[in-house]
Formats: sequence, C-alpha cells, structure tokens
Amino acid sequence: MTDEMLNKRLGEPIELATRAAEQSRRATWVGRHPVTVFALLPVPISLAVMIGVEVIVGVSFEVIAVLVAGGSEHVSRSTVVTFAYAMMWAVRYVPFVVLAALFTRLYTRHHVNTWWFAAAAVQILALAGSLISQINYSETPGQSQQILGLALIPLPTGDGWGLPFLSMVGWIQLTQILVPVAVGGFMLWATRRRDAVWAAC
Repeated sequence: MTDEMLNKRLGEPIELATRAAEQSRRATWVGRHPVTVFALLPVPISLAVMIGVEVIVGVSFEVIAVLVAGGSEHVSRSTVVTFAYAMMWAVRYVPFVVLAALFTRLYTRHHVNTWWFAAAAVQILALAGSLISQINYSETPGQSQQILGLALIPLPTGDGWGLPFLSMVGWIQLTQILVPVAVGGFMLWATRRRDAVWAAC
C-alpha cells in the first residue's frame, strides 16, 4: 500500500497524530475535565495543603514531645521556639513545592492544553507570593505571636537588599514564588528530556 493510499484511508499524519493525542487526553478524568482541575481546584487544594502542613507539623511536635519528654509542657522553651520557627518556614515553602509538583505532574501526564496549566500556576504562585507566615517573638511568656494568612499586598519589610521592588514586598515573598517555579520547571525539563531520549531510541 502506497503512502498516498494510507493517507486517504487514515488521514494525513498530522491529523492522525492530533486525533490520537485528543483520544489519549480524553481517556482520563483529568483530561476530560481540565476546567475543574486546573481552573477551579488550585485555590481550594492550596488552602487544604497549607492547613494540612500546619496540622501535620503541629501533631508531629506533640507526638515527639510525648515520646521524648513525656509531654509538650516538659519541653524547654528554646526547643519550642526552634520548632515554631521551623514550622513557620515549612508553611512558607512545603505546600507550594507539593502543589507545583502535583499540578506539573497532572499537566505532563494527561497532556492538557498549556493554558490550563498556566491558569493553575498563576493561582498557586499568587497564593505563594501573598502568604504571610511569621513569628513575633517575645521573651515574656504568652506574649509571642504567630501570624499566618494571606495579604493582597504583603507589608513592606525593608529586607530587599536595597532594591526598590524587593524592599516593597520583601525578598522572602519573592523566594516563595521562585522555589515552586524552580520545582515545576525542573519537572518539565526532566519530562521533556525523558521524552527526547525515548524518541531517539
């Protein structure tokens, strides 16, 4: 059978590849419902993951305190302060690293349109950049505060290394965006490299 006869029966190669990609995409629930997954779920999932990280870290501390010291009331103040700061930093980065990995994996595995992935990324990075997690420490017992929330425009921190933009929002807010971007970018690079290796074999 000649190439011309094959093209008449099956269609042009580009059309055939397009149809095959569409069928592959629609074979999964995520591929059939990209609006739900990439446009509607990122914010609720992000909030759930942030709360989950806070709860998991807090429960882990209580369990370790019981096993090691017989309860959190027997743990030294310096240890509690160290743990509180560790939790503060974990909440800043861990949820968004998890979310970047999750949605990048969904995008690469289910072959949805790039615009849907971009819609999810914008929402997640907006939350990452607006998250405020800090501790106002006081030597007086009961006077320390933990602040956790979202701010449309984070309060100026003056820690921008002399750069006007970073001094306005703080370098920490910038790193909260750059870390998940780096994770997602690395996963995309690794996926494309793997696909290139398979194509070359």
